[in-house]
Amino acid sequence: MQHRSRISALVHLLLAAALIAAACSTSSSPQSDPAPTVVDVNDSQSPATDDPAPATTAEPSTGPDTPTPTDGTATDEPPADDPPAQDAADPTEPQPDEPEPEPDPWASRRSDLLIELTDPVDVDLRREFGGTVGERRGLELPEEVPVYLIRRADLGTYFDSLYDEDDIEEAEFAEAIYRILRIIDPQLDYHTLLQSLYTGLVLGLYDDDIGAFIIVSDNDHISRRDLDTIAHEFVHALQDQHFDLGASFDSNGGNTDAASAYRFVLEGDARLSENLFKDLIRQFAGDLDATLDRLPGAGGVSPILRRIFDAPYIDGVSAVTSIIAEGGPNAVDPYLLDPPASTEQLLHPDKLAAREPPIEVDAPDLEMALGAGWT
Repeated sequence: MQHRSRISALVHLLLAAALIAAACSTSSSPQSDPAPTVVDVNDSQSPATDDPAPATTAEPSTGPDTPTPTDGTATDEPPADDPPAQDAADPTEPQPDEPEPEPDPWASRRSDLLIELTDPVDVDLRREFGGTVGERRGLELPEEVPVYLIRRADLGTYFDSLYDEDDIEEAEFAEAIYRILRIIDPQLDYHTLLQSLYTGLVLGLYDDDIGAFIIVSDNDHISRRDLDTIAHEFVHALQDQHFDLGASFDSNGGNTDAASAYRFVLEGDARLSENLFKDLIRQFAGDLDATLDRLPGAGGVSPILRRIFDAPYIDGVSAVTSIIAEGGPNAVDPYLLDPPASTEQLLHPDKLAAREPPIEVDAPDLEMALGAGWT
């Protein structure tokens, strides 16, 4: 499910990275980098050949019209117990209707929040940017990517629209863990904290449901600050068109650490790729309006949650930098096609190179071990 690729992956990331941060006792403070964008592998075709298929000699049929008797002699008599031929279905007869999929109650409301950029100046800028991003990233952009705006005031509603029942259940589980670890105060609502991070820090996101990216802006056109966001989100569009982000997220089978590891690769790649387009950003920036949108920040969110939210954009960049330094500009592509199995692999390059698999641990029956009276 595509929505899980954005929201549940964020929940997974928060949970997994919190445990990593606690285990590593990291002393690094939140970075002062610009607020990150959020992102929520390739159908292969057989090569065509010009050679015609070799001619074959038809063999006599041994089907029901030419039975082979057991005594080895041929006969023209059909078997006596041949079943009568079945009448073909009459195509004029009404066929039973296929059940229609249940409509997404949020789909129309979500689309109502988006403003498509159709002005020729914006379209030309988007196309030139997209082509250059693909060229420099080393991946052709096979399909045009629509770009939408969303007002920051509407971002909370958009965030809520991405939740389904599974997301709510997983968020409740994560909230219980955070309370046990005392990462969030008992009086705070975890969903509200997530929404605060989302609405306070996000500059843009790639929506793989519609194959488009969305800029959070109060302007009516692309503005100066949006150029970094466009470069970043175009990389996510390339990742999706070549490696199918939704399928990769779905393939982890609900493994929260694997989902987090994949986000490290995605965001590390996109964030690192931003550096490839600084000259292009300078070229266009002078002709654009200043940005009206202001980041409200994530007030009330603890430093550890903020650090966890930033992890893919910091630790992911470090991991992808190591991958590229070792294998060259496109060395990250195999990890987009075949994602790492755990965040451990991304924190330790030697384990990534060896593809050291995670160790599965069966949880003991704690209720039985602790006895009555424990919760």
